[in-house]
Amino acid sequence: SAVEAAAAVTARGARCAEAYETLADVVVAVNLSRGSGAHVVVQEVVTSGTPGFTAALAFDLKAAVDARLDARTAGGTHAHVAHNPWPVHRVSPGTVVFHDWRGERQNPGMGLVPAAVLMARVVSIPAPGAVVTLDCGSKALAAEAGDPAGYVLGRPEWTAMACSEEHLPCAISPAGLAGNGGASTPPKRGDVVFVVPEHIC
Repeated sequence: SAVEAAAAVTARGARCAEAYETLADVVVAVNLSRGSGAHVVVQEVVTSGTPGFTAALAFDLKAAVDARLDARTAGGTHAHVAHNPWPVHRVSPGTVVFHDWRGERQNPGMGLVPAAVLMARVVSIPAPGAVVTLDCGSKALAAEAGDPAGYVLGRPEWTAMACSEEHLPCAISPAGLAGNGGASTPPKRGDVVFVVPEHIC
């Protein structure tokens, strides 16, 4: 549900913030080690896959490092690091480029649209008005993504069920067929649809 998805995003954001606080401690420890003759210089910090993308954008790593250095140097000018540029914090999400279904739930409200979809056809209607079968299965949709393996664009009344290697059955909501927020036209064999994968990898 939308409430559960929002709660998951909030919880993930809190866990990411904790991780970034720890990362700030590590960056400070490495930077301070330079004063003891160490030759390690943190010039770039690369973090975050797609699940923590928005949380990474929300965390100000430079401010967190500055606060720790201020505390260590009593508000001084951080002479021990002043001659080096601050580490650049880059986020490196992968599948956000394709914006799959999982990425939409993990990073909602970004205004992105799926860049990769799978074209499929209705190959059977084993239970008219209740179930439709598409010619895409775990070989076309990532099997490791679990069920449901995707959703059908423009058919909110269709819910993907467990897929086989070659086929994806979808349950059809009667309310959707009646025109309640879904497509009112019953599907026919040969209809072309587009499936957004749960996970594009």
